[in-house]
Amino acid sequence: MKTSLAALCPVLWVAIASRAFAETPPAVPVAGTTASEATVVAAPYALPWQLRPVGIVNVLRLDATPSTYRDKNDHAGFVTTSVLTASRVLTKQLMAVVRVTAIMNRPVDADANNLANPVFGLMQVSKHRHVKLGLFLAVTAPVGSGGSSQPNKFRQAANPVGALSRGAMDNALFAVNYSAVIPGIGAAYNAHQLTVQGEATLFALARVRGSSADNDVFRLNGTAGLSVGYTFAPNLAAIAELHYQRWLVNETVDAAVAPARQNLSVMLGPRFTIKTRRLTLRPGIALGIGLVGAVANNNYSSPVHSVTTVFVDLPVIL
Repeated sequence: MKTSLAALCPVLWVAIASRAFAETPPAVPVAGTTASEATVVAAPYALPWQLRPVGIVNVLRLDATPSTYRDKNDHAGFVTTSVLTASRVLTKQLMAVVRVTAIMNRPVDADANNLANPVFGLMQVSKHRHVKLGLFLAVTAPVGSGGSSQPNKFRQAANPVGALSRGAMDNALFAVNYSAVIPGIGAAYNAHQLTVQGEATLFALARVRGSSADNDVFRLNGTAGLSVGYTFAPNLAAIAELHYQRWLVNETVDAAVAPARQNLSVMLGPRFTIKTRRLTLRPGIALGIGLVGAVANNNYSSPVHSVTTVFVDLPVIL
């Protein structure tokens, strides 16, 4: 396919971002509060970039990460990884989550368009004053492009590129010969216009196909993230986010001359809030830069390195 979800995301974001500074209705005072206190109460949660939101809502979310990178021969390449996420409220504390990911890779030699492994999960959230605690459990289905023992080599090569374009935070989605069980925990503090959120996630991967392409029967990966957001106005927030990924068990990586076991990256940008009578839109755009690992430089045994990302995000709360 010549067009991916990525082509739609920036267009949609630009179409609505121009309304972000439109007049916002004043906050309705809560009984027993002053007008200024009511504004703080009404300040929106600073939705993180790649961390899991800690909340129970019906959402359609489209994000894309157009990224530049260098291959192992130091040739420039371009990749866009697009993710469509849908969540459905089941109870006041539980929701179902589905995620579908597409990759559009444009290296120096041959293009490839892929679908990664889909994700099916559950999110449980409990609230304690200004703190929300989120528990997450998901599985991936090993049906992504570029898998099997005799994969198309260009589609196979696109998967690790797609993973690094997202800071390797979702890399189980791109391990298309593996099925993964993904437990995670997160917590968010949201008060006085400040949101501070952290999370930790494990990815237990079991190979189910492609034994000739992937030697490891089992892999274990861990990620962690920290997000800090400040709401300057009811329709504007700035969010900085730190991402860390590390392979805990991966014999293929360990056997490399310069093992690419970990990645550290940062993402920073503004997010807007646009409310209509029926929907709330939370568009945002951020710049992602690698700090440590293959996302940052070519000191590691990795098919690509030195990844710089623009994260374009359009969540629609239904």
